[in-house]
Amino acid sequence: MNAPENPTTAELLVEALRVEAERIMPTIDDEQQLARFQAHLPWRRRRAMALIAVGVAATAVVAVAATVAVTRNLGSAAQPVGPGPSSATSPATVDAEPTVAAPSPLPGSVKVARLANGPAIVAFDAFGAVWGLADPRDASTGRVFRVALDGSRVLSRTSYASTIADLPPFRVGNVVLVPAKTAAGQSYLAFGPDGRQVGAIPVQTAGSGAGDASGGWAQSGPNTLVHLGTSGTDVVGHVTLAGALIATVAVGGGSVWVGDSTGMDVIRLDARTGDEQGRVHLNEIPQQLAWGPHGVYVGTQSYTLIRLDPTTLARTAETIGDYQGSWFVSTIAPDGTVWAEDAQGTIAQLDPTTLQTMRSIQLFETLGAGGTFGSVVTQNRVFKSDGDRAVLYSFPLE
Repeated sequence: MNAPENPTTAELLVEALRVEAERIMPTIDDEQQLARFQAHLPWRRRRAMALIAVGVAATAVVAVAATVAVTRNLGSAAQPVGPGPSSATSPATVDAEPTVAAPSPLPGSVKVARLANGPAIVAFDAFGAVWGLADPRDASTGRVFRVALDGSRVLSRTSYASTIADLPPFRVGNVVLVPAKTAAGQSYLAFGPDGRQVGAIPVQTAGSGAGDASGGWAQSGPNTLVHLGTSGTDVVGHVTLAGALIATVAVGGGSVWVGDSTGMDVIRLDARTGDEQGRVHLNEIPQQLAWGPHGVYVGTQSYTLIRLDPTTLARTAETIGDYQGSWFVSTIAPDGTVWAEDAQGTIAQLDPTTLQTMRSIQLFETLGAGGTFGSVVTQNRVFKSDGDRAVLYSFPLE
């Protein structure tokens, strides 16, 4: 595109977005590179392609922005929860969009543990340990980590064959499931409480999943889920979401929560039957879901973190990161507060209802918007991984 001699504001914006798109788009020469790029999307922080969609919409606003106050459209209101899906209703709006506060270092009195040669991703605590993965991005072998709850040592490392990168493990019943891909196909590998592999579940597409001691749900294809029982490896049901492209899954409050990247919806299913109970349209692509006792939290490709009311699905609050250009990864603490990562090296504790910052912490250096990381909050400790250096940081809650 050649720049005009007297470009309008809209033309300048489109040109800037074109340059940005060229900068962030990877060069993909074959199917293997495409698969690796897609596998990186959920947890590999990169400048989102949603910028382009936002920029195109913004050009229609530029001409009137100087004289008209624009209220941000937050998407369709929630469809009421009931025996089946309902029709969409009127749009919902909010007046303010808080930003996560700029981070500050922890006080010198707080002792931070630093565990070298640790997991690149940490995801949850169960069976007396914090669980995580090494990043197999540049190898054909991954490793499952169990880390002591005081952050002092690695309890076990178990190797497994896979070329999938950046997809976190999750607990289902009596096992921990790890997405894996080899030349033979894709599967979830099951690891027992001691970190040893005890089985596998072959699927078309290994991706996102979630569960608890009673069982759980996992993506089994682009638009299908498999329901797993207490053993974690026994299949008790299947669900197909017609027209959807599953991006993320969470479980809680008697429901399965599914982010659909095609429809830009969050879909609520009954956790026992898989029947749809409702959905809400976001006008943003859901990137990561987390359920807590005070809400359902959606990290989007537009760099926002959204709270949905867990009963009505109404969109009630949102925030954007202080370090913009990085996607949110969030975890729910035992007390129900939200701990969100909006950049490499930082973590913030947010009010679970308003998403206002309670405290924002710079735990280690932020080198850029990129990075592979994750966090876990236990009853008395916060863990955050620096996947680019394979270091796990942790500090006590006070």
